[in-house]
Amino acid sequence: MSTFNKTKLASAIAAASCAVVAGQASAVYVNDGGLGEALIYPYYTVRGDNATLMSVVNTTGQAKVVKVRFREGKNTADVLDFNLFLSAYDVWTGAILNTNDRGNGTGGAMLVSRDTSCTTPTRDEDGNTFATGIPFRSFDYTSLNKDAQDQTVDRVREGYIEVIEFATIPNGSALGKDVTHGSSGPRTPACKIVPTLNRLNAANAGRDEEQFANLAPPTGGLFGSVTFLNGTAGTNTGVDAVALNSFWGDIANTEYFDAADDKPNLGSGQGRSVVVNGSSVYISDWSETPAPSSGFKATTAVLMRASVINEYAYTDDKVFSTDWVITMPNKRYFVNNAATDGTWSGGTVGVGVFTPTPARAPFQRIFGASGSCDTIAISSYDREEGGKTSAPGTFSPVRPGAASDALCWESNVISFGKAAAASEPSRVLGSTNNLWFAGYQNNGAAVPSVNAATQGEGGWAKLTFVTTTTSSVHQLINTVGPIGVANTVFNGTTVRTGVASVTYVGLPVVGFAVVQANQGTKASFASSYGHRFERIVR
Repeated sequence: MSTFNKTKLASAIAAASCAVVAGQASAVYVNDGGLGEALIYPYYTVRGDNATLMSVVNTTGQAKVVKVRFREGKNTADVLDFNLFLSAYDVWTGAILNTNDRGNGTGGAMLVSRDTSCTTPTRDEDGNTFATGIPFRSFDYTSLNKDAQDQTVDRVREGYIEVIEFATIPNGSALGKDVTHGSSGPRTPACKIVPTLNRLNAANAGRDEEQFANLAPPTGGLFGSVTFLNGTAGTNTGVDAVALNSFWGDIANTEYFDAADDKPNLGSGQGRSVVVNGSSVYISDWSETPAPSSGFKATTAVLMRASVINEYAYTDDKVFSTDWVITMPNKRYFVNNAATDGTWSGGTVGVGVFTPTPARAPFQRIFGASGSCDTIAISSYDREEGGKTSAPGTFSPVRPGAASDALCWESNVISFGKAAAASEPSRVLGSTNNLWFAGYQNNGAAVPSVNAATQGEGGWAKLTFVTTTTSSVHQLINTVGPIGVANTVFNGTTVRTGVASVTYVGLPVVGFAVVQANQGTKASFASSYGHRFERIVR
């Protein structure tokens, strides 16, 4: 976190403690310094000849066990989970590759790693190992779990990643020694005890798994990054993971979660959030708010953004292209809340008409045949202050069956340029979860190539999540419940406790822009830039 924000946060928590709200000072927040207990990697892809490399780094002197989870980009279905054991100061690395690259022509994606840090499991049911590649799975969005979207394995080819620490391991314990790399020779950990950690087996043996494993609460200190490597274009660029600190807070988790468990997730942590907005600090307790869980509400609150701002450049000859990634963590838990017969049949279940439950705020629509679409507006400007502002219907070409001015997936890509058809994948990341937008540049004139006489490619844009005064769309509202749990607001030297209502405007967003110059046989390059955001809290 920046020194400025850290100072304000420390002052706010100190003041709140003096106001007898010390219990609320323990709250999840986005650590701008990049270290945390939970990490969100905004995107992975194996489309468009890309591979994605990733790392997880433990900066502490304590061993840790973390959940590594890959989620596909349309509806956040879980496509691969495993438990990773990091020794003190350890680094784990892996690569997400196209399955076709390893002769496994399934059209999906797989995780490859030759890292020696302990994991459980070490292979899948078909005998695939990390060294040969563990294919991503479609079980969470097919068969009895199917939704209204594509049921093929192609969906796993883009998405995002969660890494969540759920315990530390005392270095002197049997498990701590088991996961620690040797000081000489091959320097690989023994990994003998790790495969025996299983809650079901522990229960059957009358054994307390946490006591057996000698686990201690999480302490954070993790960071990570992803690199997008395009062998065809000869480019690579990367972005950092977003770090959530004080994720567990007073929960002080020591529970062991099996590799097959869908927990911990971003809703497993504490139900309090801290958000810094300008000179104000907002501490919200979500324990009395409706579903989803208070943990999901807290992590959603700290990621809420009213608008997304960044730059772009593109040329008509497709040498210069720009993709914006806009991933909305937790969206699945707000838009998959309609009870059906398991088929997501667009409103018809058996005989008669089914009326689904509306999406939960801050999201706008439940997940259906066109995804879960949230209305946006976008303004774009060239480098000489010329510009335009979108209105409904101005994105072109329009995706069949979907609103033209909406983001409909969990991981979305806005492709800047002129597309031949709406189905054309994005030109940098190869995304099919994309929306095309011809951002304003060169005073509205075409930019045929970087060598054009009147060269003027590039500009900047601001994307806003549309709100109304008559609904809670794109607003996450914390109101006081029957027990009286409310909000604390610190502004300058004033602390207000028991604030009945605080509204966080927008949607939870992580992401970045990536610009590529693909010049074929000539030198090519790519650069990535973190988004700038505006917050509105009232």
